[in-house]
Amino acid sequence: MEQPIYAERATVIFFEGLTVDGYRMPDGSFRAGLIGASLVLGYGKDWLQRAVKPHLVNHTPTTLANLKEIGFTSHLVSIVSTTSQGNTFSDETISLDDFQCCIIYGTQSKRKAAIALNRGFTKLALIDFFRDAFGESPLTIDQKRELFYQEYASSISPECWREMDRRDIIALALTGDEPHLQYGLWNQ
Repeated sequence: MEQPIYAERATVIFFEGLTVDGYRMPDGSFRAGLIGASLVLGYGKDWLQRAVKPHLVNHTPTTLANLKEIGFTSHLVSIVSTTSQGNTFSDETISLDDFQCCIIYGTQSKRKAAIALNRGFTKLALIDFFRDAFGESPLTIDQKRELFYQEYASSISPECWREMDRRDIIALALTGDEPHLQYGLWNQ
C-alpha cells in the first residue's frame, strides 16, 4: 500500500447541509473523501469502499465493473491532514473525475440524490456559459449555492420543495442504504 500523502482539507459546501470533504493535493489537484462522496450520492457511507474493494467485504464486483465502464479508475489515494484543532487524521480519496463517474453511475441507477446533484451541476454550468456568451459576469458563489439548492430541491420534491426546509429536502434525498439494499444485494 502507498504511503499516505499530506493534503490540505476543506469542507466543500454545495449548499448549507450538503457538503463533502475536499482535499487539495501537493500538486494542486482536488480529491473527494470516500465517505462524503458516498453520502451525497444518497448511498450508505461505506458504498464506495465496498464498491472499490469488493474482495475485502466478500462482495460481487458488479458495481465496480459498471463504474469502470463509464471511466472510473478506482485509484484511491490515502491522505493525512490536520484539523483546525491540530489533530491529525487520515482518509481515502477519489479524484474529481472518479467522483463525476460516481454521479453518472448514481444517475443511471436512478438515485434521487445523484440525479439532483447532476441537475444542479448541469444548471450551473449552462448558466455560466450563457452568461459568458452575453457578456455577463459569472454568478457569485452565494448565487451559485442558492441556484444549486433550488435545482436540487426541485428535483427531490418537485411539488413541495418551496414549502419544505433544507433539512427535510436533505432527509428525502440522503436516505443512505435501505436495509434491503445494503451491501449491494437485494435481501429478501
